[in-house]
This record gives sequence, structure tokens and C-alpha cells, in this order.
Amino acid sequence: MEAIEELVIQPCASSLYLRPFRLCYRQNGTKKVWDCMRTHDSVSILIFNTSRQCFVVVKQFRPDKPDLSLEEVAREEILEECGYCVPATDLRKITSYRSGVGVTGSRHTLFYAEITDQMKTGKGGGQPEEGELIEVVEIPLEDSMKFAFDESLPKTPGVIFGFVWFQNNIAPKLPKK
Repeated sequence: MEAIEELVIQPCASSLYLRPFRLCYRQNGTKKVWDCMRTHDSVSILIFNTSRQCFVVVKQFRPDKPDLSLEEVAREEILEECGYCVPATDLRKITSYRSGVGVTGSRHTLFYAEITDQMKTGKGGGQPEEGELIEVVEIPLEDSMKFAFDESLPKTPGVIFGFVWFQNNIAPKLPKK
């Protein structure tokens, strides 16, 4: 992935993705205030390549596409970012949950998809015309839990949750080596 340079932190007076608001309420007769942030809902996919027994993950952030179903967003992201053609009907919903509870409360939906090397139809890497810089990374199954809990490696809580879900729900059904 390309090096990031000249990073500057600035105030955000207006955003397409974040909307701060203050929640004022009364609880047991006491007035209270809670500051929150409205954000977009998101989708992620736990992708497992059965040909090579590895997970396919990307290093990148991108807001969702609002006019598509969650399954269609997931299908498009797998194709654009990783280069694999997965029908939306082959996606297995793991769960939806509220991320950032207490601050944002946006809904995150996690899917599971199995791919094979034969499903690779493109190079992946995202949409350069949209300024996407995506690095596709493969994590061998045997290294997945070490990766999940290695605090020196950046990852979302969804990646950790997905790997633990896989170990509990899919790994026991895999053929023994």
C-alpha cells in the first residue's frame, strides 16, 4: 500500500458521512445530555478461499452504496476490491449489529462468502477512478486467530468477530488434513 504523507487533522464543519447531534432527555427525573454521531450503515464480508484455505481481506475504507441491497453492495465490493465473482445468493448473512454503541449506533451487517481460485474474474484493487487504494491480503487459516489477536496489526472488531465465528461455525466442518 502506498505511503500516506502530509497527514493533517482539521475541524469537520460539514460531512456527507457524519452528522453530530445532542440527545437531551430526562431519566428518573434528572435532565441528561448525550452527544452522538449519526453515521452510515456498513457491510463487510468474511471471504474464505477454499482452494488455498485462506481468508481474503482488504486494507481500505469506503462508504456504502445507498441504492443497492446489502447483498448487492457486498457482491460488488467483493468483485471490485478482490476480483472474485460471487452471486449475491451465495452470501450467507452472519449477523447485523450496532457498531459504536453509545456514540454512533450505525448498523453493520457481516456476511460470509466462500470463493475458489476459479471464481477470480478480475484483478481487484478497487476503482482507481474513485481514488481507491486497496491492498488485497491473504491470511492462511492456520494464522487467522494469531492475526485476529495481534494488537500490532490494525483491524476492525468485525474481522476479529468474523474469524472467531468461522472457528466456531465453519472450521469444525472442514475436512481434516
